[in-house]
Amino acid sequence: MIDAVQRFLAKHRRWLFACLLAVVVVPFVFTVGATPGCVGGKRQRDKLFFGINVASPREVEDLQRATAFSLHFSNFSENVPLDSAMMARAAWLWIAGKLQIPDPSEDELRNFIRSRPAFFDESGNFSEERYGDFFGALREQAPEFEQFIAHTLADDWRIGVAAGTLSAANFSLPSEAMLRARQLNTEWKLSGATLRFADFHPAIDVSESDLEAFFNGHRELFKTPLQVIFDNAVFPKQFGELGAEDGEQLLAYLRGEGVDGAKPEAVAAAAEQVAMARAGEFLYRLYGFDELPDDGEISALAEELGAKICGPDLATSNGTGESESITENIRRAAMELDDGNHFSRPLSESDAVRVLILRRRVESRNQPFWEVRTAVEQCYRRQKQVDLFLNHASETRNKLLSKLSAGESFPDAAKVLGLEVQKPISLTLKNLPKEVPAEWAGAFLRLNSSELGDFLLISKPDLQIWFVDDKKVPTDGSILDEAKTIEMDYANGSGQLFMRQIVEELIMEEMKKL
Repeated sequence: MIDAVQRFLAKHRRWLFACLLAVVVVPFVFTVGATPGCVGGKRQRDKLFFGINVASPREVEDLQRATAFSLHFSNFSENVPLDSAMMARAAWLWIAGKLQIPDPSEDELRNFIRSRPAFFDESGNFSEERYGDFFGALREQAPEFEQFIAHTLADDWRIGVAAGTLSAANFSLPSEAMLRARQLNTEWKLSGATLRFADFHPAIDVSESDLEAFFNGHRELFKTPLQVIFDNAVFPKQFGELGAEDGEQLLAYLRGEGVDGAKPEAVAAAAEQVAMARAGEFLYRLYGFDELPDDGEISALAEELGAKICGPDLATSNGTGESESITENIRRAAMELDDGNHFSRPLSESDAVRVLILRRRVESRNQPFWEVRTAVEQCYRRQKQVDLFLNHASETRNKLLSKLSAGESFPDAAKVLGLEVQKPISLTLKNLPKEVPAEWAGAFLRLNSSELGDFLLISKPDLQIWFVDDKKVPTDGSILDEAKTIEMDYANGSGQLFMRQIVEELIMEEMKKL
């Protein structure tokens, strides 16, 4: 079977390559629960995920294949994680079943197939030639897949109907849309001033009792970090470092259209899929050991699959003491390693796919006060300075209000109080200047002409305050068209949001049952 598909890949269209490679060659490990770290050859109990037994390799493989084909037919295969898509597909099929959505008729299925982007030509229209090439090749080279793909497309149609049903639960109020259009087009003219933390030097008295009380209330700050020491099984993404069989297969395919003419991203994607496949096979083989394999067995298996064992490396919960090669992706995976979970899932990094192998885990611990007294004092002083600075900001705002009430201009009052006056600006929420963070929009909405806002945090820990010199609200007639557009967007968005929330909650609840 695999030989027949390989001959087909070397002979036929490039657009089919990624899909068939993912389905036939790449044995992704669908990790619901914790596949990494599971060792032992005993048969697991059934684990149902929306009716699919994820402890059954056959059922998981069928779901994997159907998901990969579905993503390919929709042209989503390059930017959607396969494991996430598999879970979502299982959830949607369950929803379609609950809604009692039947299989499509022949006409409905035919029209649906004609809407799949994978069968479009360069001008974006359905291509009978591409459609015929695809199914003709399957009948010739892999006839057992034809019925499977037909069933996958029928399920995709049912999922589309279910999604349309849920997304139809939308609503929008014209008054709400008009309010939003008015807010977006209101113009504020503002004067601003900055209160610098670096210019604030309060006297801070420190006693031992204060430090001990601070330490007892913030012990988490002074715990030693969790440390995980691990090795890496490194599966390179470069063709030249892959096993001879994989490298020759993929290069032969690319040479069919000319290596020089192949897009770099296509070569990189193919190399990554092979590396991911080998990492998945590595974990699958580790799972087959009756007992936790020793270092020699792990090294021999890695070498057999074209990987190198590197390390040891260190990952910590706070990032201290790590090498530059420890990415956030690796750190998060390392923190999950423990005595019951010795191996991570395959991790795609820039140069390779990695599987982390636990060497030692050192749990965090509380430290006595006398060991960390210097650090405690530094934290205490910093926290005290921040608290006093916030009180100083509140007092400064009250003084500004008094001066403004007495008739002083905002720039003059701000200068007298030691603030750094900013250049006046004009803005709308649709056109915020680069110096105004988007999260400040809500603060401006509450302000009217000649009103003083609250201090807002800019680059930590400096604060900024704004005075409204003028505010112009547009008439409803000038924004009527924009309000109608917003109303339609609200209606569509509420339905999409409702749909996503339903599916996400269903998946979370189903995961809890595993």
